[in-house]
Amino acid sequence: MLDRIGECGTAAAVRLEGYSPRQGLAHGSLDVIVYACGEHTATARVEWLEGFTPYTTAATGTAQCGDRFTFGPKGERR
Repeated sequence: MLDRIGECGTAAAVRLEGYSPRQGLAHGSLDVIVYACGEHTATARVEWLEGFTPYTTAATGTAQCGDRFTFGPKGERR
């Protein structure tokens, strides 16, 4: 499910993946991906991915700050 957090919308600098523990691994289940510009990277890690173990990589493509993709039914955690 793709939606948007916030109203920034500038070109994303980073892609942040949010993981839930699964089978004894901290990065066991990829549950959400959010994109952030340089100004909102810290906010994304602390607020947008609250409760998840974050992993940050460079953004690719045309993603915008605040774009969020959640996995599972209606974005619910697995």
